[in-house]
Amino acid sequence: MIAPALEAMNEPEPKLAFQRLTAAQAAWLALEAAWPQALREDLRAARSRPSVYAGTPEALARLAATGADMTPEGEGRVRVAGDGLVESRATLDALRAPVAAQGGRLLTKTARAVARDAVTLDDGTRLEADAVVVAAGYGARAFAAEVPSLACLTPVKGQLLEVAGVGGERGVLRGAGGYWAR
Repeated sequence: MIAPALEAMNEPEPKLAFQRLTAAQAAWLALEAAWPQALREDLRAARSRPSVYAGTPEALARLAATGADMTPEGEGRVRVAGDGLVESRATLDALRAPVAAQGGRLLTKTARAVARDAVTLDDGTRLEADAVVVAAGYGARAFAAEVPSLACLTPVKGQLLEVAGVGGERGVLRGAGGYWAR
């Protein structure tokens, strides 16, 4: 999800969260020139489709509290500007070749420990770097002893399903029970 408003609406300070997530989205988009063509096309397509939220009046009020640009689209529904969805597998696949071209390599190993400048794998191998970025979602909490800020992570339940014959050009529809993506 590249959805600052929809992700910020349930934060304790939705307006501040929306500003932070919008800045993160802008930083991601600023790298567009370095992306492979397939990824640029996927992102442009995602940003051109509307993101529609369907919710209760309370949920719509939380969404409005973010300060996002919204347009009413019928009872209990609003269109949210700037929110979208890209397919994660296609995105990761598109990024592999440029990383390899710069001398990078993909490792599918498990990290046992992290430090500011190194990662130790389960097999004992130590990989050193100028900086280490921990981007493992909720699984990153396992490194809270080394990176105390990760202790505050909490899991978010989610399920993704593909439904044959369902979709279209609606973009993302979000409701209290989940997301409906084309």
